[in-house]
Amino acid sequence: MSSLRVDSLDSDSGYVAFPGGLDSSEATSGMGFPRGTTAQRPSGMIGGEVRLNLDTKYLEQNTGSNSLSTQNLWYDSNNHTNGIVKGGLMVHYDARAAGSFGYPTPEDDGGIAQRFDPKLHDDILGNWNVYSTSGNTAYYNLNSQDPWATPNGRSVTLLNTSTGWIGYFVSNVQRPGRYVLEFQYVADQNSSSLVLDNDGLSDNSFNRSYTAGTTARRARRVVNVDGTGEIRHFFRRDSGGNITVYNIRFYQDVMADLSGNYNNGGIFGDPSLQTGPGGTYSVYFDGVNDYVVFDNTFWNPRRQCSMGIWFSPYAGSLSSQRMLVDFETTGDFCLVDNGELRCHPTGAYWGDTLSTASEGVWNYAVLVQADHGWRTVYLNGVDATLQNTGTNPPYAVDYALSTRARLFNAGTYRNYFQGYFGSFHAYNRELTPEEVLHNYNAEKARYGL
Repeated sequence: MSSLRVDSLDSDSGYVAFPGGLDSSEATSGMGFPRGTTAQRPSGMIGGEVRLNLDTKYLEQNTGSNSLSTQNLWYDSNNHTNGIVKGGLMVHYDARAAGSFGYPTPEDDGGIAQRFDPKLHDDILGNWNVYSTSGNTAYYNLNSQDPWATPNGRSVTLLNTSTGWIGYFVSNVQRPGRYVLEFQYVADQNSSSLVLDNDGLSDNSFNRSYTAGTTARRARRVVNVDGTGEIRHFFRRDSGGNITVYNIRFYQDVMADLSGNYNNGGIFGDPSLQTGPGGTYSVYFDGVNDYVVFDNTFWNPRRQCSMGIWFSPYAGSLSSQRMLVDFETTGDFCLVDNGELRCHPTGAYWGDTLSTASEGVWNYAVLVQADHGWRTVYLNGVDATLQNTGTNPPYAVDYALSTRARLFNAGTYRNYFQGYFGSFHAYNRELTPEEVLHNYNAEKARYGL
């Protein structure tokens, strides 16, 4: 629907009527609904209502069963309770959506078994297979299992006739990050010994030994993988009875994308949930090796984009340049020594703002790019006055955004960000000054501003 015209407004009842453009069934009579509520369709109809949200002043569309649209045509206050602009929203990370384990996902060397919480990790990197280094299938049994248990719905029992390696493997780690291997195990005899090993990428970094018994237990190994390629995991019964390994999962620890576009951000390092300035629920990045990476293949052909980030630099950390967002080899958006925000597209093209971010308090920085080149930087909802401080002005070069971006990562001239993170959102279009201010006002109370 490209346009929507109000047909009439009943000042007594508060109904807004439309001239029937929502679907053909309403072409003769139009439709009315009270302000601030969702209209109910006649029995058998499928969605289509539009309502006016009195708090946000945005129109919202019902797509059936009174659920609001997740498309980027509408702002949806039910899904975005903090009230940020939704049109063109492609990425939305929030410290308050850390999942049931929190950041980072912790190790577990043998807790009481339970069905693993699927969390927000739906990016299992391939399927698992079984083999024996000896080629003797008498060393193990391949069991059928519920489909949810492992990617291929199977478990393996390592028989007491063997101490050889029986392996599950997964390949194609496509981006660096903090990776999680989860599995459950149980033996038919107490004090049995199970050994985990791995080779390939991050060789031996997942290694651990476990004591298995008749009570099913679970384990979780978490390793930062600084590279891409194949990882293979192996299990061996070292002593004792038959040991069954099941419910195996392998995934990247992520910040979940709340925009509905599944642009989950892969975590690297050990960012942790902490209380930030003003008692705000936040994620702390240590300035040593913590960052988040996401794939940004969503920029439109003119490379318009906008990105906003809530952050609080740790006291004393602005004595050196700190990264906010980088695009690998094609430029970055960062903090420089005195808290200025720098837009550095490439090479000798860059500019710094007159306005400066402060340590120990919350700041909201926004970078807006329009039609390849022109850029505007905002700080706390206001134009921060980006000035030319490089050999060439930052808006004079086509900013060829790469297909991968990172939050807080170090670069050639930048250091890892040290401080607190609140939220991040990226759009595949340029936000207007009014929209930037709207987003700031929508969230500032959360940060005590």
